[in-house]
Formats: sequence, C-alpha cells, structure tokens
Amino acid sequence: MQKAKVFFVSLAEKSSMIDRINAAGKILQNGDFKNIISERDKTAVKIHVGEKNNNTHIQPEVIKAVTDWVKAQQGLPPCIKVSVPMP
Repeated sequence: MQKAKVFFVSLAEKSSMIDRINAAGKILQNGDFKNIISERDKTAVKIHVGEKNNNTHIQPEVIKAVTDWVKAQQGLPPCIKVSVPMP
C-alpha cells in the first residue's frame, strides 16, 4: 500500500480569508495534483465545516476555491462532509 501524502501550511489563528484561500492554493500548486486529476475524474473534497464560533474548520470560501480549482482541471468535485464526534 502506498503511503498517504500529507500537505500542511502554517497559518496564524486569526489569519485573513485571503491568506487561507492562498494557503489552499499553495497546497494545490505544490502538491502535483494537476498530474493526478484527469478530465471528468470524480475528485472528492473532504470537508469539516466545524461548529459555531470555532476557527478549526474550513470556511465555505476556501472550499469554493478548492472546488473551483478542481473544476479548472476538468475534475468533478463532490464535497464529502465529515462529522467529528465530540467528547
């Protein structure tokens, strides 16, 4: 089994929306995803939209930037919501 690649960009807790969108773009550009996504590939975008007043989730504007990028590569980007059980 091939090891999963993990991509990380450090952001300040109160980073601006444009910084968060740019960070997502940086991951997409540097992650060699252009060579992975082919025309009409279903490319899942796994998301967790978080809870009210919590900044540890992906904002809708960032999700839109990612799905727009997948569409620009001719991929089909369904979003998949991930629920996280809270203790």
